[in-house]
Amino acid sequence: MESTGSLALAATMRSRPVVVRDDRRIRGPPVRRHDDGVADDCRPNEHRGDQTTLSLTKRRLVELVANDRPIDGSNRPPAVEIRSIVEKEVSVSRTLITLVGRIPRQTRSQDIPMTTSSVPRGLQPPQPMVVARALTKRYGFATALDELDLAIYPGEVFCLLGANGAGKTTTINLFLNFITPTSGTACIDGLDVVTHSLATKHTVAFIPEQVTLYRNLTGLENLEYFASLATGQRFTRDQLLAHLGDAGLAVDAASRRVSTYSKGMRQKVGIAMALAKNAKALLLDEPTSGLDPKASNEFSELLGLMRTRGAAILMATHDLFRAKESGTRVGIMKHGRLVRTLETADIGHADLERLYLEHMRS
Repeated sequence: MESTGSLALAATMRSRPVVVRDDRRIRGPPVRRHDDGVADDCRPNEHRGDQTTLSLTKRRLVELVANDRPIDGSNRPPAVEIRSIVEKEVSVSRTLITLVGRIPRQTRSQDIPMTTSSVPRGLQPPQPMVVARALTKRYGFATALDELDLAIYPGEVFCLLGANGAGKTTTINLFLNFITPTSGTACIDGLDVVTHSLATKHTVAFIPEQVTLYRNLTGLENLEYFASLATGQRFTRDQLLAHLGDAGLAVDAASRRVSTYSKGMRQKVGIAMALAKNAKALLLDEPTSGLDPKASNEFSELLGLMRTRGAAILMATHDLFRAKESGTRVGIMKHGRLVRTLETADIGHADLERLYLEHMRS
């Protein structure tokens, strides 16, 4: 039993409360997978700029691995030293990379470009969780989204910026399979969302601009209902309260009816649902719209929590400040096209605003 008011939040939970653990149970064409478990159609389109590239610019790291010992006189094993250097000095383009294992001993150049296809098996970076390849949506002669290529990795927050009608919500709706693409593919966790709609919905959580819950139920009761619907599991009261606490909702508020909640409090219940579901991907459509500065800042902290837990986050927003503060990358959209992608660590608030306005006025 599902009211129309709960459709937005429950959209990713439309399946029966059964956890699908075997993709063979899901109807759809056979998927060609590689050793890393990713289907061909769900790989980033390297020809369109989504190639994963590492630039190791410090000879110190190369010498460290070549000599198979620390070179700073410490007693730390090479693996620990590598991690320390990587955290500080590895420049990562378009992905968050975690290195484990060893760099090949023969590697000695000053700058070492590596791609996902050339990195040895022991050093393979994580595969992208959310991928669009030439993703296009047309309505008659109108193009809402034009050949979007995008790859979002675990631990990333990618913020889509753009005016109304730029294609931000269309992008999210395509990943949720609320609408079908005219051409191209949208993939989550290595699966096409069209041919594997049920399986991908077990992986993703969606928080819309207005989180609509059952008003006459408490926050705890809403979480219990939707979490069990999404996972097919029963949660104890303590588990539910822990998720609500992690999402920043006060204990006394958890037992109050949702009709007394502010928008920010309802958003926290939505985050708690994503935590209970252990979502690998989080899709957000204008989540901070209408929030006061304090609530908006708290929401950014919640995104940081999800990011540290390895979720890949795609957020459509008009809030340039919050995009800079919360995101690891931002993309500027105009007339259905992704016209610019930036690393938030490489740009200030003023420069981001200037570039955004330049694209909007051009």
